[in-house]
Amino acid sequence: MTETKPADLKEREIKKRILSEAEIWLKKKQKMLLLSEISLHIDSYDDIFSDFDPRSYSSRSLSDDFLTEIKHASKDKTQGVIELKFLLPKKERNFKQEDFIIKRLRAHFKRHFEMISKEVQKEKRLGLSMVILGFTLGVLAAVVLHQGVEEIDNAMFFANTLGWLAIILPTVVLVMLEPASWFLIWEGFNKIVFDWQDKKADYDFYEKMTKCEIIFEEF
Repeated sequence: MTETKPADLKEREIKKRILSEAEIWLKKKQKMLLLSEISLHIDSYDDIFSDFDPRSYSSRSLSDDFLTEIKHASKDKTQGVIELKFLLPKKERNFKQEDFIIKRLRAHFKRHFEMISKEVQKEKRLGLSMVILGFTLGVLAAVVLHQGVEEIDNAMFFANTLGWLAIILPTVVLVMLEPASWFLIWEGFNKIVFDWQDKKADYDFYEKMTKCEIIFEEF
């Protein structure tokens, strides 16, 4: 049996350590590529919440300044998962509070994303309904509009005005349906494509934040 020399053992240990360190570095590198970091310095956990709301963290409103800051910072984070990092003094840290605040933030982001999603879907469904209704009215007008126009004897207007009006009324209604059809179709497409765009910034923001990683670190 060949005896392993101490020098060989040391060399194997060095190689093993190098490989281990390389693996750790690679994992960190991969994580950095996947995460887009937003770092915020805070003096205490109160900075995350509204100064005008005296309630506990469980029901207290989030700070408008805090939300505005992360909205602004997240605009250029278009790839990967956002890492929301809070940096605060070591003496201010409370791990139980941090766990609770992370859950509270996640719940806030999820709730608002679901609210905006419902509003956007409602707007799009209304637009689709208008398009379908407009198309239906257009088909109805095209099929029926001229069907009985030539059969109407306009001389009846003088002989029997009420009778003539009764006959001509459906045609008048159908003539009015044509512009209504075009209006509904175009307005419907406008709602589907454009009207919800004023909510897009908030929609994109909360969609990103529902997937974000939230961590606390001390400095």
